[in-house]
Amino acid sequence: MLSGYISCKKCGGNITFEERSTCGLGFKLVVKCEKCNPVFIDSCPLIDNAYEVNKRFIFAMKLLGVGLCGAEKFCAFMDLSRPIFQSFYDRVVQNIRTAAKAVCDLSLSRAANAEIIATQQESEDIQGITVSGDSSWKKRGFQSLYGLSSLIGLHTGKILDVIMKNSFCKVCADMAAFRGTAKYDNWFTTHSKTCKINHKGSSGKIEVDGIKEMFMRSESLHQVKYINYIGDSKTYKSIIDAKPYGDTPIIKKKYINQVQKRMGSHLRSLKKCKKDLGGRGRLTDKIINELTNYYGLAIRRNINNVDNMYNEIWMTLYHKSSTEENPLHFLCPEGSDSWCSFQRALATGNLDTYIDKTPLPEDVVEAIMRIYEDLSEQELLERCAGGSTQNHMKCYNSLVWQIAPKTNSSVALVVETAIYLSTIIFNDGMQSVLKVLELLGVQIGPTLQQYCNKRDNSRVTVVESRAASLSRRSNSAHKKMTPSLDGNGDGGEDASYEPGMDKF
Repeated sequence: MLSGYISCKKCGGNITFEERSTCGLGFKLVVKCEKCNPVFIDSCPLIDNAYEVNKRFIFAMKLLGVGLCGAEKFCAFMDLSRPIFQSFYDRVVQNIRTAAKAVCDLSLSRAANAEIIATQQESEDIQGITVSGDSSWKKRGFQSLYGLSSLIGLHTGKILDVIMKNSFCKVCADMAAFRGTAKYDNWFTTHSKTCKINHKGSSGKIEVDGIKEMFMRSESLHQVKYINYIGDSKTYKSIIDAKPYGDTPIIKKKYINQVQKRMGSHLRSLKKCKKDLGGRGRLTDKIINELTNYYGLAIRRNINNVDNMYNEIWMTLYHKSSTEENPLHFLCPEGSDSWCSFQRALATGNLDTYIDKTPLPEDVVEAIMRIYEDLSEQELLERCAGGSTQNHMKCYNSLVWQIAPKTNSSVALVVETAIYLSTIIFNDGMQSVLKVLELLGVQIGPTLQQYCNKRDNSRVTVVESRAASLSRRSNSAHKKMTPSLDGNGDGGEDASYEPGMDKF
């Protein structure tokens, strides 16, 4: 169509267009004139004699969690040329992995420095920082060949270190048939230096080995010690046995969700063992849910004050077991605006007309008293100080498996690349991904820049909205507690157990 309306600027002859040197989504546009020499125009910039669009396309597919087969399907249904061949695809993915690792290392270093500064602002005399650890596997269950372990800072909520454990190498599997031959021995001498296998043992041991290794290298990597650890007890024991910092002790802290879950588990186990505790007006599932939720709330509302944490834990039990003959509201907040109806009646002079709601029976209180004593010990509550949760870890793990989906078969290179890209995005946002593209030689256009800005701004807005929501909930927590503690609410249950939460 264009050739019918355009003529050569030099001689005025007719012009035709051809497409040559097609490679993936890139090509050369040939402008041919009847009298002049043809002109060759690249459809896009070249990077090391390769079309930029192919690298850009593969990178975009990686972020979407799509491999070569998916990319070919996309191009087929869009009626585009075959994107690339396997050899070029592997080479580009390797380049992406190298660039992503370089940017990821800088991100981890900045996150560690920020965590150190935040810890020093809280207390100038520090020996180290607090980290929480978690692991995730490529495949559900305990048969996964790939797994990752990561450590996140308490104050910044950013990834400080991450490691991938791999117990499978495709090249080794292909050469296994030649084991014991001279060919295998010659091959293995060279391959052993680049083999991706770095884990031997069960998949469940990936978390233990990975986190222990990160503790061992913390001083060489970030010049800091991880003196407080929040995570699995089995992993903690492994760290203690390894003594990464010699005689410097490592203190184990608790996730609030884990400790809250204990309350519900213990109360349900007690009810199951003692059948007479259940029934109307006694230790029902509704009461168990209420006591569990208020136990967690008492910890969350006093994460920086263990004494207040202890008092509020016992306050809920005493309030629920108070009677007119033996009022037990001495820990409840005083004043006419108190959530406790007894304290309100006392402040307004209406105690004569006050009627206590149906309390927990005395034998039920005696039965659960031991559980409250165990779960309000000073050492346990001190481990809860700081208000740590696993939410950040779960978000990070989810991001990794979006880039390397569990539903797709992936080699170690793909999983490793996903880990580096996820760490960059999780710590610094989408703008940091542009640095990876720059290392690959890809030009950053205004549309991409605008998209990354929009995503990062949206991310900040969501975080601020959640922070404001948490603040509102904290300010009105006493109001929410009122109806259920006084027996008028529906006692809705919050999630005290979620998939992936550590088991006791």
